[in-house]
Amino acid sequence: MKTLARITAIILIIFGILVMLGGLTMGVIGIVRAASRAVGAAPLQPGLRVAGGALFGGLGGLILVIFILIQGLMIVATGEGLYLLAGLSEKTIPSSTS
Repeated sequence: MKTLARITAIILIIFGILVMLGGLTMGVIGIVRAASRAVGAAPLQPGLRVAGGALFGGLGGLILVIFILIQGLMIVATGEGLYLLAGLSEKTIPSSTS
């Protein structure tokens, strides 16, 4: 059971790190898209925002990236807690009988 808990904890930690990296990637993609639109020579297209072209831009995109980073941190913390509990379960409790 301890081995299963440790394997699950390691999987949770790896998954949490991947979620955080995904959130950072979304943020970088949003910044690159916003910068490429600002520098681009193409005229503004009025229907672009309606079609979802600015999905990760602005405040909404920042809130989404922060939310995903927090979710990743919570998953990593859960995995670390499970790993620590599996380590604590190995220790024997000293007997207090005198």
